[in-house]
Amino acid sequence: MFLLFIAQLTFAQTNTKTRVFVECSQTWLCDFDYMRSELGMVDFVRDRFIADVHVQVNTQFSSSGSEQNSIIFKGQNIFLNQNDTLTYYNEATMSDDDKRKKMVKYITLGL
Repeated sequence: MFLLFIAQLTFAQTNTKTRVFVECSQTWLCDFDYMRSELGMVDFVRDRFIADVHVQVNTQFSSSGSEQNSIIFKGQNIFLNQNDTLTYYNEATMSDDDKRKKMVKYITLGL
């Protein structure tokens, strides 16, 4: 009985999710509900100071209508000093659904 309790306690401690705070320069570009539904491996938090990873999404638009998105990952707490940046491009002809899927793909890669 005691070993079973220790095994459950150990499993419960390793089952914690990474806390993530997402910040977008253009909030209408980030579909937070979609991100939460697709990224079940993390816990989204509303306070950047308690997050383990602070994710910043910056977008620049070109005159042709395409977009350059940079996703900056800043490690905090247990991931302190583990930072990375990913950049990708959206063509002007892409649908909003394709854009959000691509953003979630790159956030997943970064995490």
